Amino acid sequence: MTTATLDEVRAHAESIRKAYDAYTAKGWKCLPIESKSKVIRRNAWQTTTFGPEEFKGFANIGVQLGAVSGNLIDIDLDHPIARKIASWFLPPTGWKFGRVYPGESDTVIPSHYLYHVEGSTKSSADWRLSKKETGGSIVKCIEYRGDDSQTVFPPSVHEHSVQWIDCTGEPALVEEKDLKMALGIIMTVIWVKFSIAPGIRHDSMLRVIGGFAKAGVPIELTRRAVKAITFLIDDDDDHQGDVDDTYKKLADGKTIAGFASLDAFGWETDRVKKWLPSQLSESGKVAKDGKPKINLSRVSMEDAVNEAVKIIAAVPDPDKTLFSYGGSPVVVLRRGSPGYNDTVLLRPGVDAFAHHLEGHVQFVRQDGKEKVDVLIEADTRLVRRMMDPSINWGMPKIGGVVMYPLVTKDGALVTAEGFNRETSMYIGEGLGITQKELDSLSVPDALAAITDLYSDFPFHSPEVGMSLSVTCMLSAFARKVLDKAPIFIVTSPYPADGKTIWSYLPQIILSKEPSNYSLSGNEEEQIKQLTSYFLEDPDLMVFDNQNGRFHSQALTELITSGRFKARMLGKNDTVQFTPKTSLIANGINVRPSEEIMTRAIVVEFDRRTTEHFKHPQILEYALGLRRRVVIACLRLLQHGVAAAIPPFKPSRFYEWDQFVRKAVIAAGLIDPMREDLRVRAVDEEVSVKDEFVGWLFKHFPPGTRFTSHSVQDKIGLDRNLEAIVLSLGRMRTMSSVALGRAIGNLKGAEWEGYRLTWRAGYANRYEGEFKQIEAKERKDA
Repeated sequence: MTTATLDEVRAHAESIRKAYDAYTAKGWKCLPIESKSKVIRRNAWQTTTFGPEEFKGFANIGVQLGAVSGNLIDIDLDHPIARKIASWFLPPTGWKFGRVYPGESDTVIPSHYLYHVEGSTKSSADWRLSKKETGGSIVKCIEYRGDDSQTVFPPSVHEHSVQWIDCTGEPALVEEKDLKMALGIIMTVIWVKFSIAPGIRHDSMLRVIGGFAKAGVPIELTRRAVKAITFLIDDDDDHQGDVDDTYKKLADGKTIAGFASLDAFGWETDRVKKWLPSQLSESGKVAKDGKPKINLSRVSMEDAVNEAVKIIAAVPDPDKTLFSYGGSPVVVLRRGSPGYNDTVLLRPGVDAFAHHLEGHVQFVRQDGKEKVDVLIEADTRLVRRMMDPSINWGMPKIGGVVMYPLVTKDGALVTAEGFNRETSMYIGEGLGITQKELDSLSVPDALAAITDLYSDFPFHSPEVGMSLSVTCMLSAFARKVLDKAPIFIVTSPYPADGKTIWSYLPQIILSKEPSNYSLSGNEEEQIKQLTSYFLEDPDLMVFDNQNGRFHSQALTELITSGRFKARMLGKNDTVQFTPKTSLIANGINVRPSEEIMTRAIVVEFDRRTTEHFKHPQILEYALGLRRRVVIACLRLLQHGVAAAIPPFKPSRFYEWDQFVRKAVIAAGLIDPMREDLRVRAVDEEVSVKDEFVGWLFKHFPPGTRFTSHSVQDKIGLDRNLEAIVLSLGRMRTMSSVALGRAIGNLKGAEWEGYRLTWRAGYANRYEGEFKQIEAKERKDA
């Protein structure tokens, strides 16, 4: 630690004395600060006056801010982004100081801007980032230092040397509202930087621009803010045209989305309403004709709620955005940008719901002085009541959102984008498909477009596997108009043979992106998982790597009844709906429970393939042919509706039989519900038992101890080998297919590097059989 010399102490004391005289002459109250510190350690310093004799030795100097120093305000910029963009928005001032910030610049960066303010001088530190936005802790970004606050002023010395910057004049005189608007813009820019997500940038930026406009930010400052955001997020679009369009819409009295609507994207919007509060209701804009009006000063809250529900229900189907999904209020959000188009179903918060509600309803109050109806924001009590499942029953009910056309059960093609009342589905993307295109595609060509995707998978039986693959694809397309459908299970004895890719193919065609869903834990945990999944309205759910035993009572009940009822996480509300979601589970030696097995279609792979796929990047290949495959699926479904085929034995899924199963058979493929496909024996139980016991005897002499945990994942069995031996000994197997294929491959390269020891008690039980097999092997040799 370096000790200051006497000369250095004298020089510092002299500079502090001169600063004291200069600051006091300006009417600023000076405070003695301990050496190399920024903190004053005096009792009642806010009400104590300090003379020059208090500043001794190496003491620092501070200034008490606020009304006591002539309404002096210090804008303290703690965040590097705030320091970087401050000069774009803060009013010019003759007093700034700061220091060198390593990593930001080699020169001094101003971090304190001083102003005399007309208005409130109350200190505020509302400009912060939350834990969610930073991924860690709350981060203070900006402080508005005024009453009962102090700042260490130059030429003080602490751990960072404070340096003068442009302190030749006087702090600028500004209005409080202008200064706080500038701080609000800076903080909002930082907030957007930490909140915006790829894929929805364009739509998010439109709402941010709308928020600036609603807050009364001048258009030039909004241009600068948007430019700062696009620079910080590395966005190629400068959005200046969007700024012009948004401000024009506002001037024309049209509804625009603002900060509150970003709640639908998961943004934390409560604080931005403090930084830049909306000015629309304060300006008292006169309500215009064109949208239905509800005058909250003339009707009761109950009548207002009922009227709002009626208005929402009467909105033309293509323009509907608010719905009830299983009793829960949802918003259909169309979002798009060049090269990207998507429509999603979201559960909104109160602010986001109010925003979308105001898009259809004008809420007004009577201005007694002007004798006109003026626009106001939707009453929070009204919004909360409309979001209550016991009240919103009158809102239009939606079954889901799709990004492709549909064929109804009577064969009609639905391509018009928007809400379709007949199917209760919202068509987000019609792909420009017409009935003429379907009619021009022959059934063989349509079938070829689908089977091309599945040509290289190692099916146990190529003919059966191809039929079941087409069935799965058509079932995925038909699922949104059916109440029930079977689950598909793809299984094999081997890892890495294409089961997951097979599962992803219909998902790619339906929603353009593959995704997995977890299904683990006890029944209660599975219900929670399924509730959260179904509320997101997935087209198809893939339960990947369900190796071994596969059982879920919740899934069984869903597949059986087509309905799902559960309590929403974190709430007392109950949701009850009919999920229009296709289900696929895959894994090594998947052994579904008996309840699921009778409701499933099982696709079997049983050989490793060393050949390269004809289409190596099969998912990218399928995505490139998405429109053609969609047309092919719709064509086959329509053909099945009109075709006359021999009668077949119905399954428990009658509607599915008449729509999907019939289409598969009409296309010339094997009936996916054919009885011999449902129960197929690979080996007789005796031969399976002999092979397994023989393998054990050959590799592990009786008396050796073994456990199966180290190989359990490898072979995909969720019960230990001891239990398998017991079930074999009693001739009780779960399924000769699943167990036979599992046991038939418990040897060779699959087992290299893994350790088994044979439990003595059970080895002795089979010792007689070991000897018989050994004798037989010697005789055969």
